[in-house]
Amino acid sequence: MWIGQWIRNIFFTDTVRRFRLTLAMLVLLLLGGTLFYWYREGMTLADAVYMTVIGLTTVGFGEPQTLSMEGRMFTVVFITVGVFIVFYAIGGLLDSVFSDEMWQSRERKRIRKEVMEIKDHYIICGVGRMGQQVVQEMQRRQAPFLIVDSGEEEEGELLKQGIPHVIGDATMDETLEMAGVSRATGLVTALSTDAANIATVLTARGLNAQLYIVARAAVLETERKLMRAGANRVVSPYYVGGRSMARALLTPVVHDFVAHLSDGAETEIGQVKVGASSPLVGQSIGKCDLRRIAGVTILAVQRTDGELVVNPSVQYELSSGDTLVVLGPANSILQIESKEAV
Repeated sequence: MWIGQWIRNIFFTDTVRRFRLTLAMLVLLLLGGTLFYWYREGMTLADAVYMTVIGLTTVGFGEPQTLSMEGRMFTVVFITVGVFIVFYAIGGLLDSVFSDEMWQSRERKRIRKEVMEIKDHYIICGVGRMGQQVVQEMQRRQAPFLIVDSGEEEEGELLKQGIPHVIGDATMDETLEMAGVSRATGLVTALSTDAANIATVLTARGLNAQLYIVARAAVLETERKLMRAGANRVVSPYYVGGRSMARALLTPVVHDFVAHLSDGAETEIGQVKVGASSPLVGQSIGKCDLRRIAGVTILAVQRTDGELVVNPSVQYELSSGDTLVVLGPANSILQIESKEAV
């Protein structure tokens, strides 16, 4: 049974392997025919090669010398088998050039090169439902990223979308090293189990102490473990989803407003840091007038010591290193975030 399956795999399913096999058979035919005409028919080596080639191609230029009865019978069989293999090889060549396997092979090489060169990027571990949302947000913000996923069935879709990726176990050092974790800016781990997310955080933190890590927690009690493992932020979808449902029930307008912001609509929330040379340093929120200059409103300020000042007064004086949480049009938010500092 396994022999039959092997033959089917070679001749019918794997076009690249099929082309290689037929090419090898052509070479063997060429050598076999040349040796026969040279040894059995007494031809010169050049005439033997010539006879073999015109037999394989069936061009019919004529024999360089009269063949024996044995030579004629060999030639009949040789031409019959040769024609079949030549056409089979041509079909295999066309299939291999235009087949999905060849396209995927070329795309894998391109993706592998892109993965090796990428830097200052974000690594997304797990391309499940939550991971897909992260991917969409990364694409919308045009942030450099790559995906790490252990499911080989996902690779075809990732290749079609041209998304850089690494197929492997995100909890393993070698997988994250292939993903360029030492060159990365941040990492999101949204794997299916909390144990896998904890292991991924530990691995990533061990390979890059400066990496900013956001982890998914299926159980709220896992949050402390993930933070101890090295995560900078932990998100529990059930906790967030439960609060959103309660908000939809009790304060539906507030829920609609938050949902409006989360849907990537025209209005969005973003953040930007106040640089050391910024003209905003030393100015009050009321005087900096960011609403007129950039079209955004300051909702909160995170000080350099980590304190978050929500709804700061117009008299609040901005300092170098403050991070502003701003609300405004999506285009304005993307522009101001791309500057990294104001």
